Amino acid sequence: MRTFPRPLALAALMLALAAFACAIEVNTAHLEFAKTYTGPTREDHNTRSFTPDQTVYCLVNVRDVKAPVTLEMVWVRVERDEDGNTTDEIELGREERTLTQDDEIFFAFGPPEGGWEKGPYRIHLYLEDDLEMSLDFKVK
Repeated sequence: MRTFPRPLALAALMLALAAFACAIEVNTAHLEFAKTYTGPTREDHNTRSFTPDQTVYCLVNVRDVKAPVTLEMVWVRVERDEDGNTTDEIELGREERTLTQDDEIFFAFGPPEGGWEKGPYRIHLYLEDDLEMSLDFKVK
């Protein structure tokens, strides 16, 4: 009976696994931070409180982008009960961008005609359809 040499079989298996591993792209992209501002630059005021007539700007810092990644921002109005618990979120808009490198992106969401309704709002940030972060802000 002839046996297959084990060291040769092990070497062949290792080569196959190495080739497979090289074909897999691991994306380590993540949100380093996100903040809301009163204008489209870092020099503008960083705040979580806006007036009904202000545009809300959100700066998102994405790092460790190794392959193209989709960043999506969803703006919602938060409905709360008397105890302050979230009961519903009403989507107001969404925007998507594809990133191929580390970047800082400003998203802007202008007030609707007649201004923002006073109350709580939230921005959900997704990378590749995974919720990475949510920011709360309010309109006074």
